[in-house]
Amino acid sequence: LNKMRTATIIGLAIVSLIFDRIYSSKPIVEDRSDRKIAFLFLTRGALPLEDIWREFFRWKGNTSLYTVYAHPHHGYKYPPTSFFHGKEVKSDVGKVKWGGLSQVRAMKNLVRSALEDPLNEWFCLMSETCIPLIPFPKWRNAMLANNKSIVNACPMHPSEMETDSRWKPSLDKVGMNKSHWRKSANWFALIRKHAYVFVNETKLEPGWEGVTCCDEHYLPSILAYYGLDNETTCTDGLAHVNWPSLVAMHPKSYGPDEINAELFAYFERPVGNHAGFSQQCSGFPEVCHFTARKFGQHTKYTLLDNLDLILSDEEHPYTGNPWDHHQDKLRVNHTTNGSIYYLIENGILREVPDNITMAAFHVKINVPVAPLTEEDKRIYPMGSPFPSRQDGTLLKMPKKLQLWLLKGGHRHAIPNMDTFYSIKPPLNLKDIVVLSESDIEQIPLGPPIPNVSTVGKI
Repeated sequence: LNKMRTATIIGLAIVSLIFDRIYSSKPIVEDRSDRKIAFLFLTRGALPLEDIWREFFRWKGNTSLYTVYAHPHHGYKYPPTSFFHGKEVKSDVGKVKWGGLSQVRAMKNLVRSALEDPLNEWFCLMSETCIPLIPFPKWRNAMLANNKSIVNACPMHPSEMETDSRWKPSLDKVGMNKSHWRKSANWFALIRKHAYVFVNETKLEPGWEGVTCCDEHYLPSILAYYGLDNETTCTDGLAHVNWPSLVAMHPKSYGPDEINAELFAYFERPVGNHAGFSQQCSGFPEVCHFTARKFGQHTKYTLLDNLDLILSDEEHPYTGNPWDHHQDKLRVNHTTNGSIYYLIENGILREVPDNITMAAFHVKINVPVAPLTEEDKRIYPMGSPFPSRQDGTLLKMPKKLQLWLLKGGHRHAIPNMDTFYSIKPPLNLKDIVVLSESDIEQIPLGPPIPNVSTVGKI
């Protein structure tokens, strides 16, 4: 046993020396001005927030200083109008099970593809529900100023790492022991040396089959196994993630009505005031969190309206136009009964019913518009029409009592029926339009209609 232990220690020392020599996190040359940040997107398919990322890369971004890779579900290809078109990585993983070893292998595929570019120095993993919190120059400068991976490969209390509940005997069989066990959020930023270790580790991988939530444990544990834990930030705060409780299965999802300056100020602080899973900042003094999640597709338009909260900094306030790409997604079908306009939204064709709704999506028809082609119909499924943004439209969600009145492009909550019947011109309950939560929440929220009811008032 002593000989085996000695051989293991010597072997790890040699491995560490090789990694240090070949993939040192220290600069190989003095000039690092050409070093890139690799952005890795692990997705199920379409990225509903891709317009946010498109503008992130366009505003103060430099195409020679970043690379983008995406791993959607097996067989999915991004359509030509997508920012991620042509950025899919080759993968033989097949169906990816969230939290399973197949997810880890998909993550490896992303990192492996990015390693092919010798100038990629940092490897940042995101999901389709992540948004950036800072402009690209600040992101890159913070990364290049530091040399530790944003991963928590350091030991925590066994209860926080869920050692006893998730450890499998198969891990013992491949040579791991519980002293190597770690837990970290799977949204990471790796230095090149650690990226190489991650994708080339094959000795331990078979033992992880069937480990619960191995996406949270595999990477930090193998870094600890190879004695590299002290080269990580010992935090996992690349992404701000709000877990409602210690036993919650899913993090909080933010809605469009929560997007304001106060929320983004909240993202600049640690989630909690103690060490632990997904609780602290990134570990970099320049930036607390680089991204935040979860944001659904219904938040896109509100986020686009508030991009100054993301892309402005002390020297360069955001003055871009995040809407001009919408014009490229507009299609027209000229018929004998008139022209019908469609907008490609999240990979789906949806009819735009009128000019007021057209204006809400910041598209114009007084300029040349691409015709709807048979190729468009083949690539993009036809979805339901967008709801009209006409003033006076009454809206509600299925199985919900709340009514909204559209006015000036915003939805205004009607607090009670007394107020409903007081509105002029009179409203009719028969005119209520029932829409999905996603469609209603895409319409900006305005102040509620003033309450005229005397019930409950003193």
